[in-house]
Amino acid sequence: MTDFMSAMAQEWRCPLTQELPVDPVCAEDGRVYERTAIETALLYQRKSPMTNEPMGCRLVPVVQIRNSIRSMIDSKLLPEATIDAWKQRTFENTQVMDLRRLARSKDERGAAAAHTLGVWHLHGGMGLPRDDATAYVWFKRGADLGNITSVATCGALCALGRGVQRNDSRAVFYYMQAAMAGSAAACWNLGMCFTTGLCGLDKDEDEALKWFELVPACKVQDR
Repeated sequence: MTDFMSAMAQEWRCPLTQELPVDPVCAEDGRVYERTAIETALLYQRKSPMTNEPMGCRLVPVVQIRNSIRSMIDSKLLPEATIDAWKQRTFENTQVMDLRRLARSKDERGAAAAHTLGVWHLHGGMGLPRDDATAYVWFKRGADLGNITSVATCGALCALGRGVQRNDSRAVFYYMQAAMAGSAAACWNLGMCFTTGLCGLDKDEDEALKWFELVPACKVQDR
């Protein structure tokens, strides 16, 4: 029985993550993937990761496989490491889904949730693949909802060209907006821009010093 379970577990591993999926979906190429993994892959190219053939983005939840995996986990007939890893990913997936629902709120809680999702995508936290473009989308939502640190982060991503086309004037716009709202990170970044001439700003030591001196008193210490 154990050998049979192990064989089934091997068959159902996501070809992208090489792990048992927490949220298995069937893509248009007929293969089963972890939802977050195939969604990220389809952001960059509308092709099957397995065949390299053109493929749409329609994903269908595979309830039967999800339930079977749950039964396999509950049976405790799989290796302990496999069970523990799946449970950890389930916990992380639940946290991500809960935060995505919260991020729909158009209030301070939604802004904070959007910012956290941006951080997770930027650094690959909570089992999410690192994805600068998705991170920027969440930071932009957080910024639009009034999260000051998200505003400052949008400025940094625009300055670096991470997840969005590099745009110096847009970066300065975000930095100024966040700095005026009390962001230590934005004040520091403006100081660096005037020190080094980044983002198209002229070098100006006095202007740089002005922004650096504001950092300790900023109400948002996000630096």
